[in-house]
Amino acid sequence: MKIQESRIVLTGAAGGIGNLLTRRLLDQGAHMAIVDRDPEQLASLAAATELESQGGLVITADLSSSAGIDSIRDRIETQWDGVVDAVIHAAGVIDFAPFESMQSEAIHRLMVINLEAPIQLTRALLPAMLDRGRGRIVFVGSILGALGMPYFSTYTASKFALRGFAEALRREVYGSGVGISYIGPRSVKTQLNAGAVERMAAATGMTMDEPELVAKRIVEIIQKDQDEVHMGFPESLFVKINGIFPGLIDKGMRSQQKVMEAFARGHK
Repeated sequence: MKIQESRIVLTGAAGGIGNLLTRRLLDQGAHMAIVDRDPEQLASLAAATELESQGGLVITADLSSSAGIDSIRDRIETQWDGVVDAVIHAAGVIDFAPFESMQSEAIHRLMVINLEAPIQLTRALLPAMLDRGRGRIVFVGSILGALGMPYFSTYTASKFALRGFAEALRREVYGSGVGISYIGPRSVKTQLNAGAVERMAAATGMTMDEPELVAKRIVEIIQKDQDEVHMGFPESLFVKINGIFPGLIDKGMRSQQKVMEAFARGHK
């Protein structure tokens, strides 16, 4: 897909990956509709990139509500005549803790933001893309969408489900001209993973990627019309092994489980 002059909707634009992705896509000539719940950070990003002078939209919306989803669709219909060439679902939250200690409200919010929101926004924007016979929808997942990891149980569940939705929808719209992409990065060095996750990664030797690398890879996925990408080695290899011989991955995880537990319970 050609990025120049394309109209692209990006959720989670104020986040570490979203900020960089906005700048990279604007540099390539895209018109951006940036979406986040933080109006100050959105305004700062828009001002720094002169986004609105380039035909872009700044949309403050709460993705966890139906009103938030509707507001995004309404702005697109009103100011862009409903024309969208690509949607990138980059908004997300994470929970690193023993499952038994998680609060029901936190579990609900994680599932809504990571899974229900991208599904509902896709439902709102997909019909117009199908009518035009072209476009691409990108779901930013995680390597944990194919590789279950202890103390990330609810996050893993949300990303497994998101990857399944992307796969099913890709098969459903095949031949329509609309492509469906899923990218599974490793842990990324953003504010989302600051603190215990970073300390655990250092203690276990888990590699964390720079957000610039992930942003670059997302752009490449759009340009090359790729369907599913898992980032990083050996993690991408573990995904394949886990699909065939999950018992082998179980053994590897057990060797790290006690180290991870200390960080997940806040002991380190």
